[in-house]
Amino acid sequence: MRETVRSLAQVHDALRDYPGELPPRGPVDELLRTADRTATLPPGASDRIRTETLRLAENLPSGPGRPLHGDAHPGNLLATADGPCWLDFEDTWRGPLEWDLAILAKQGSPEVLAAYPGEADEAVLATCTQLRELFAVAWRFLHRRALPTPCCGS
Repeated sequence: MRETVRSLAQVHDALRDYPGELPPRGPVDELLRTADRTATLPPGASDRIRTETLRLAENLPSGPGRPLHGDAHPGNLLATADGPCWLDFEDTWRGPLEWDLAILAKQGSPEVLAAYPGEADEAVLATCTQLRELFAVAWRFLHRRALPTPCCGS
């Protein structure tokens, strides 16, 4: 896991001077769009997702943020002969560093973050972790509704 964290730091270094436009509130806006899909969510879930998303978004740092991978979990990392290679940059956005670190912190131990050559704000990390958990809940609802109904009583 330490190699994963170190390779993510290399991605962040490579993205640092990216001149193009990136969404400024990536997962926050995506959660709000998900909350608008009332037909695919259980009754009351849309309002709860929207309310919790907005509450957590208030705790994120203001400002332009930095370019992030956006979905920096180990499943988006390939081991190659030349070393780790990150893929799946479709969720790249500008935000707090802690967004990319939150999933690694949750999957690893606190010592894992010590391998990252920068400081993570604990309060922002906690907020990003909660946002990621909310994101996972919302997507479970959407995927569950999208899957075909099992047949034959299974």
